[in-house]
Amino acid sequence: WEDDLERMQREQAVSVQTRAPAAAVARESGPKKKLSYIEQRELDGMERKILDAEEAVQATQTEFSSASQAGDGARIEASYAALQAAEAEVERLYARWSELDARLK
Repeated sequence: WEDDLERMQREQAVSVQTRAPAAAVARESGPKKKLSYIEQRELDGMERKILDAEEAVQATQTEFSSASQAGDGARIEASYAALQAAEAEVERLYARWSELDARLK
């Protein structure tokens, strides 16, 4: 994740410098945006949280598949609800990561 983020930042920096050098200089001279201490810590731990959430999705997918094969209706419903919740958590974490990252730019 961090490598991708650094690569995108470098590409954006090159793109900005080639399109509008004066704007890039003006932007560099202005105050840089910062995250609060708590937000920075949240951002620093975001990759681990996302990986954990994606593992939870895989585990619930396995449970859902197992319940489907067994034909257990109650278990299917419970595992499907858990799967939806796990997928929603992954989406929420990615959105928060994107939000925090955007504030740094």
